[in-house]
Amino acid sequence: MLDLPLRCVNGSVRPRQPFIVYERFGFTREKRLGVVVPSLAVGEDRVISRLVLPFQRGMYRLSRIQVRGGDVAGLFYRQKTIQLPQWLVVYPSTERLGDLGLGFGEMNLAPMSGRPVNAAGFSQDFYGVREYHPSDGMRFIHWRSTARRGKPMVREFERNAQLTIGIFLDGQCVSESDVGSSLAFESAIILVASLVERLRLVHCNLVVGFGGAKPVFLDARPVLERYEETLLSLATMVPGELGFGALVDEMVTALPTGSVVYCVTLSDKAGVRDVVGELSSRGYDVRWFVARSKDFASGKSKPHNVFHSSDDAVAPRYLSPSTSLSRVVCGEDVSSDEEVAG
Repeated sequence: MLDLPLRCVNGSVRPRQPFIVYERFGFTREKRLGVVVPSLAVGEDRVISRLVLPFQRGMYRLSRIQVRGGDVAGLFYRQKTIQLPQWLVVYPSTERLGDLGLGFGEMNLAPMSGRPVNAAGFSQDFYGVREYHPSDGMRFIHWRSTARRGKPMVREFERNAQLTIGIFLDGQCVSESDVGSSLAFESAIILVASLVERLRLVHCNLVVGFGGAKPVFLDARPVLERYEETLLSLATMVPGELGFGALVDEMVTALPTGSVVYCVTLSDKAGVRDVVGELSSRGYDVRWFVARSKDFASGKSKPHNVFHSSDDAVAPRYLSPSTSLSRVVCGEDVSSDEEVAG
């Protein structure tokens, strides 16, 4: 649920009778939301909570509200329009994912600075001092800074070799009039958003390439620095003519050999298989996920009917409405009350 609080102030010399505030939204099923504001005393300042359930991602302009009040008998009403222009971004929904199988870096929570903490057995250079985190080892406490600040402080180190993750998202040839295509496209976006959310807990750099109507390329930066920009790109992404294959040459220049690359496509046809196979042949750990329109149009996926060539370097994993993302991505289910290990 999204809370859109509204501050109401009675600046008159008389108490204010109850009134209704209306506002139109483009991201909820009810296009017009009305909220009753109880009577306000003289000079009263009250914040009214307005809970809405967004069902459509995107960037929306909120322009005005309408305030409607009436007489005691309820025979007449007076309405006033107030301009309150502002922008609101609705990010894609996410699902909780388990262990991505990335190795050492996934077992460590990333500190708020975005820089990894020292770990025994790894060569690192001193970076600075920061506050203690429960996952830090006692051996890295900086006692002089701890005494000066009055709280535990630890030495922070720069990791010499940091994991780089690449995420490719296809957005080509999606028919908005085809329900299956639209649902498959949205499912692919939710998968990528869930991956980015999960990677926030991992010491890694992130490289992003999205196709569609407006291609997006973000070169390697720490995932915490790329987080907001990536989610904004996903929130505003629309399908178009450019597939992820057109971004491969640019992406691979930012990806060290051996990097983990997530490919999320809307098709498993020969052309897409060739691009995925090329990435694998270049030495990348490719993880390929497919959201096909026919699976979402029918309501269930039938991967056992899909032809897999023995020449395929990477076997695709298929998304479907009936299977959780954690099972598809990690081979497990993560319930809403489970805690994901960082």
